[in-house]
Amino acid sequence: MTQSCEKPYVVGTQTGELGSPAVADEFRAKKFRLLRRLFSFRGRASHAEFWGVGLTVCAAWWFLLFPPCFGFMMATSINQPHDVHYYLAKIAVFALAFGTFVGDWLILAAGVRRFHDVGLPGWSCLGFLALLTLLNPRSTFTMMFVLAPPNVVLQLFGVNQIDMFDYRCPETYVATWIVVVVLIAVLLWPGKRGANKYGPAPEENA
Repeated sequence: MTQSCEKPYVVGTQTGELGSPAVADEFRAKKFRLLRRLFSFRGRASHAEFWGVGLTVCAAWWFLLFPPCFGFMMATSINQPHDVHYYLAKIAVFALAFGTFVGDWLILAAGVRRFHDVGLPGWSCLGFLALLTLLNPRSTFTMMFVLAPPNVVLQLFGVNQIDMFDYRCPETYVATWIVVVVLIAVLLWPGKRGANKYGPAPEENA
C-alpha cells in the first residue's frame, strides 16, 4: 500500500493563504488606509469617489441619523426639569450634531480632493461654502450643516448659541444660484490626466 506524497492543505497556516494572519493584517491595513483617505484633505478624488461619498453621507444622515434623533427629541422635551428624559434628549441632540459634523467633514474632504483632481487648490472649495453660508445665513444648509455642531457644543457649556441675521434679498438669491452652478460645474469638470502637484491620478490611488 503506497502512501500519498501530497501534503494536506490547511487553510490559514501559510503566509498569503485565505484566513491566515498575514491576510487578516493586510485586510485591516487596507480598511485603515481607506478610512484615513476618507477623512483626508490630501490627494485627488474622481467623480465616482466624490459623488459616492456625498450621496452615501446624505442618505445616511436623512434616513438613519436624523429620523430617530429628531423623533426622540420631539417625543421628549429638552426644557423639562432635569429628569431622565431631559438627559436622553440632550444625548439625542449631541448625537445628531456629532453625526452632522462627521458627515460635513467627509463631504468637505471629498470636495477638496475633487478640486485637487481638477487642479484647483482646496481652499477654493472652502471659499464656495463660505459664500453660500454668507449669502444665506438662515438657510437650511447654514442652520443644519454649519451652525448645528458648534451650537450644540455651546449649549452643553451653557453659552449663548450663534444666531445669524436674515438679510437675504433678491440679489443674494441670484448670487447664490451663480455660486451653486459654478460649484457644481467645478465638481463635474474632468480631472487632469496623469499626476499633478496634488498627487497621482485617482485611478492610480484606487
